[in-house]
Amino acid sequence: MRNFTRISLVLLALAAVTEVKAQTSQQIMPGYITNTGCAGGTVGPCWLPFSATVPLPTGNAGVPSAVTGTVSAATITNTSATVAAAATRRFLLIENESSTATIACSFGGTAALNTAGSFTILPNTSRKWSDYPVPSEALNCISGVASSPATVETY
Repeated sequence: MRNFTRISLVLLALAAVTEVKAQTSQQIMPGYITNTGCAGGTVGPCWLPFSATVPLPTGNAGVPSAVTGTVSAATITNTSATVAAAATRRFLLIENESSTATIACSFGGTAALNTAGSFTILPNTSRKWSDYPVPSEALNCISGVASSPATVETY
């Protein structure tokens, strides 16, 4: 029984080596994704190997275009004020640069510390909104102290 098991394992190993050898003899190479028609009549994304007829992409092919945005410094005081104007945006990040003060922010309304409806941002942390669409209302913030530095990034 043991010899039968050993022989079966050896045959399985030989079959696996033969399969790998067959694949490597086809010179499988990295490819890229295309949204044009594929072999076999398939339409949609497919994997195509690089070859003389399907060359490597050149220039910025396949690279997303640059997005313009702003990074600005803000001073958040102990009175609710606008730190990012109302706008359509895909990304918004506010970083609390203070090592001691907590800030709170609210979209389209008055920000208040430790209150439902305002997002609390602890010292030396940040809050990011990146799921499109990001709320388009003005972002108002307030600090627990007279003045706190913050960095606001939008695009």
